[in-house]
Amino acid sequence: MIIQIKDIADIRTGVYLKPTPVPTANYLQVSDFGADGQVLHEIKPFVEAQSKNEQHLLQDKDILFAAKGAKNFGVIYENSENVSYASSSFLVIRVVGKSKVLPEYVNWYLNLPSSIVKLQLNAVGSSMPSITKQMIEEFEVEVPPIDRQRVIVELARLQSKEQQLYSQIAAKQKQLIDNKLKAIIKHGN
Repeated sequence: MIIQIKDIADIRTGVYLKPTPVPTANYLQVSDFGADGQVLHEIKPFVEAQSKNEQHLLQDKDILFAAKGAKNFGVIYENSENVSYASSSFLVIRVVGKSKVLPEYVNWYLNLPSSIVKLQLNAVGSSMPSITKQMIEEFEVEVPPIDRQRVIVELARLQSKEQQLYSQIAAKQKQLIDNKLKAIIKHGN
């Protein structure tokens, strides 16, 4: 079955907030994530949680889609110790109702290279290309039965873990060889 994202989700933009002297909430920005959507560092409170911004608070399993600039990706938000907001560089996609679609599946589908290319080809603006809310709303997703979605999500998770492990192995190998080369310089063998 092929559906448009607007048929299964509410989509809104992130919010622009300024840092505060006594921060109580996280403010997620594109720079907090790597190209693969992994958090690059510990997220620390940056803004103050205020009732006037309550509608912008993130909920568990919201999809944050980096829609501005050349680095486009989606990531699943997982509840943290502090309440969190997404910056205005993100579109927040919240799968709603009793739809038979997993947020993790939608996120995986949006992150497919073919999906990113399709969205980027239609981006607006020249100096800072943007993927609009309407583009995400009208984006079509192929949706298999829920049991297949679970399998796809789990396989994608395992593949991501495998890639992380390969990267760690490569870094350790480089470190080992660098140390051996230094020893050769110092001791001649």
